[in-house]
Amino acid sequence: MSKSSPSKDVAVALATDHFVSFWQRVLSAVVPHLGKIGAFILLALLMSVVAWGWNEVVTSRREKASEMLAQALRIYHAELLGEKDTQPEGEEVPRFRTAKERAEETLRQLDKLTGEYPRSDAARVARLVRAGVLYGEGRYGEAEQAYRTFLESKPNVPALEALAREGLGLCAEAQGKPDVALSIYKEQGGPFYRDRFLFHQARILLGKGQKQEAAKLYGEIAKMAQSALRDEAQNRLLALED
Repeated sequence: MSKSSPSKDVAVALATDHFVSFWQRVLSAVVPHLGKIGAFILLALLMSVVAWGWNEVVTSRREKASEMLAQALRIYHAELLGEKDTQPEGEEVPRFRTAKERAEETLRQLDKLTGEYPRSDAARVARLVRAGVLYGEGRYGEAEQAYRTFLESKPNVPALEALAREGLGLCAEAQGKPDVALSIYKEQGGPFYRDRFLFHQARILLGKGQKQEAAKLYGEIAKMAQSALRDEAQNRLLALED
């Protein structure tokens, strides 16, 4: 494989920035219960997956697919047009007046990518991104189905599979089904984001008034030396003991 040119490296870096920004926007919708500290912790976790994902994407033989994914993410990240604004001349990223229009175009671009390059690494990431966009638009039933479709495709990428299962749980919560969400979080038995799934379980149990059970899970996370959620879990454990 030939080495990337400096201009292509810059393009990849810009695409990565847009990918991170996308997840940052999704975070504001999917983790309202965690507060700012928890949100930043999850963002750090997602960024690590993003870095892995983009390494896979940019080394793909289907460079066109990765370019299409980058374009979809740029569209979703683009600022909305003001009431009297027009599309800037020469700007390659289309802009819209409403967030709904922008999201719909993002979804269209993602569907086009998965239709033309269904087996590419970029398409695999796009399917997960699509679910996130649907969730961000409050279309929880569709987002749930998109997460399930992603998992049924057997991506064989444990980190992304874990994120999809987390998405399923969040969809269930958004639809007022905490017990269903709790079951989903309990099903994640692998090493990826085990602390996150325990944290979600504890949060739901606490909401159900089961403080002792929640404290037990927070205590388990607090013992995980490498967990980014360790301090947050310790603080919540202390709050329960007061």
